[in-house]
Amino acid sequence: MAGAAAPDSTPVEAPAVDPQEEVVPLTAEEELEAVHRARIGSMLGNSVFLEAVTLQLARELELKGSEKYFFEILRDGEGAPRIRDVVQLSPTGVEAMLASGEWLPQDLKEWKWLVLTAMREGVYPAMPAALERALAIENSPVRLISAGLLFDAERPLQEILREGFQNEDPNNRAYAALAVCANGRPDYAGAVRALLDDEHPWVRANAMAGLVAIGDSLGVQAARDLLFAPAAIHPARDISFLFEALERLAFDENVTSFVEELLPKLKGLELVAAQSLLVIHGVELDRTELRAALPGLDPLIPEMHRGVRALSTTLTAEDVGVLVGLFHQPNSQTVALDLVVALAKSGYGEVEALLQRAAFTLPWNQGILAAGCAIEAYGDEALYNWMQSAPEGTEPEVIRRLGWAIGTFGGAETVEALRERASHPELGLPPERRSVALQGAALALLAAGS
Repeated sequence: MAGAAAPDSTPVEAPAVDPQEEVVPLTAEEELEAVHRARIGSMLGNSVFLEAVTLQLARELELKGSEKYFFEILRDGEGAPRIRDVVQLSPTGVEAMLASGEWLPQDLKEWKWLVLTAMREGVYPAMPAALERALAIENSPVRLISAGLLFDAERPLQEILREGFQNEDPNNRAYAALAVCANGRPDYAGAVRALLDDEHPWVRANAMAGLVAIGDSLGVQAARDLLFAPAAIHPARDISFLFEALERLAFDENVTSFVEELLPKLKGLELVAAQSLLVIHGVELDRTELRAALPGLDPLIPEMHRGVRALSTTLTAEDVGVLVGLFHQPNSQTVALDLVVALAKSGYGEVEALLQRAAFTLPWNQGILAAGCAIEAYGDEALYNWMQSAPEGTEPEVIRRLGWAIGTFGGAETVEALRERASHPELGLPPERRSVALQGAALALLAAGS
């Protein structure tokens, strides 16, 4: 009988049945799901990951009224994601903060993120003060990148750029080549052409990509030769490098036109890379082959990352189906970040818990943005459910910030709906939580001038 006590003759320490009979091997699907649950648990406990999700998602959702929170996070926070996302959200806002001295990058790593994001997003023309400050940092890659983006006929910055083209570090040679071509001027085309024969494949790839961006025929031909030569001559790594470099300049129409022209002739991983680049940058095309290819890719290669980014820009039902499948497979943290953001935008329920943890545990500004993202993705109903189900002992400050988010991103009508629902005799909030939530919502409306 179920639940019956073990016979008296059975020692207390011994199980009632042979343990071998209780072991049921997991199926492959069950093992994958167990690993997936463990990954979700790891994400929930990783505040750096939760903040990265929050910032990227808030930016991509274009939350109205979010700039204030982004600027405060840039000024008071730390970590590269905040720089990347704030520069993309408002390059002019970051420029104003730098020009006034309200914020400056804390170290060389932060300067590097700043200028690289400005370059690859094509927003550097809006950030001259930032580039001028970076130009003054001696013996650094940001000096080389800034020189490449700032030079013109009246100010060629030859000494700095010559240093970049001849630098012993291949990364610096690559930065110099990419930056002078991102500038759009052909003045240094000859110096970049010389790098087509560089000993390092990453430098050669950046030189090719840069020359494609300025429409240089020699660079275009070198890129074609690389793509269509036998693999024994040009390994797959070199082609992967080329697409990675091209993606950094894909804000330029010369780059997207070049890749689009190649598309019918590509296959395999090269086709995935080309389609991903084009979709990310707004070119409409059939994604059937891309969706079919992604589940079979190594999750650690850059083509997987860009493929996920591509599908996250379109999010049809077919795209979401592929992304859900990938979310349940092992991935790099970079890919996992884009998957969580994409699935949240689609309203996929499993990732809501990550936003809830972010809203409850991150600092005030990040928590407000996480709650705002939840309103946009899942509706204000989500925040009300969080208030109701919050564990006993949840700090009043957490409930207040949820109310504040409703006031900030939901507006007066949503606050009134919160007031009515929170006061319901059966389904309402406990008095203390109701009071704190409504206080936060009212203060947010006052702050917004509503």
